[in-house]
Amino acid sequence: MNNPSFNFPMSVRERIGGIIYIPLHCWVIPILVVLIDELSDKMNCGEAVLNLLIYAVGFLFCLLFMWKFLKKSFEDIFENKVRFFARVMSSFGLYYVLSAVVSWIVVAAVGDYELAINPNSANINALVRENFNVMAVMSVIFAPVVEESMFRGALFGTIRKKSRFWAYAVTIVFFAFYHLYAYFITDYSWQLWVYLLQYVPATFVLCRLYEKSGTIWCPIALHALINLVALYAAKLL
Repeated sequence: MNNPSFNFPMSVRERIGGIIYIPLHCWVIPILVVLIDELSDKMNCGEAVLNLLIYAVGFLFCLLFMWKFLKKSFEDIFENKVRFFARVMSSFGLYYVLSAVVSWIVVAAVGDYELAINPNSANINALVRENFNVMAVMSVIFAPVVEESMFRGALFGTIRKKSRFWAYAVTIVFFAFYHLYAYFITDYSWQLWVYLLQYVPATFVLCRLYEKSGTIWCPIALHALINLVALYAAKLL
């Protein structure tokens, strides 16, 4: 099974563009947005709004550069609504089972339940409580489209044509480090290596869902659902 037949594959141009955009989204655009905010007396945006702006740029990029890819696969949802819903919900259940296992491993490794919450998740939880609406738009609308288009559609989809193992391995590593790389630079601790495990269940399940469904909108919907549940959980803390 080395040559999967995605129902709606990205074109070569879209895959290359998506892979090129990953470092832009991770480093270049955030730096530019922060610099503009610091240099402008009128902006003075908070962290939540800055994150929203970064993802808004990515969302616009996906709509402009990957419109055909997103549009074709979106139309398939209405033709296969029951199958679409079943795949997303079954993957949602699998995600939480795997997350529970990983959570137990992380707690055992760090030795304290409170310390098992990684700094990225803790920061997001704080931002949710400060500005729920902004974080909701970013987490449930922008982030799923941007991250799934880049990591599943472009990165995983490209490598998957050559090797299933390396497609999963590379995407899992990149997606995990994507969420924590800033802390490796600014606030390093050995626990960060353990926290990387927390992103394995989501990455694995999202890749698996894209591979089995053949449409990027299945992992986009699952990603949005996972973020929505986490969003309300953070609000209730």
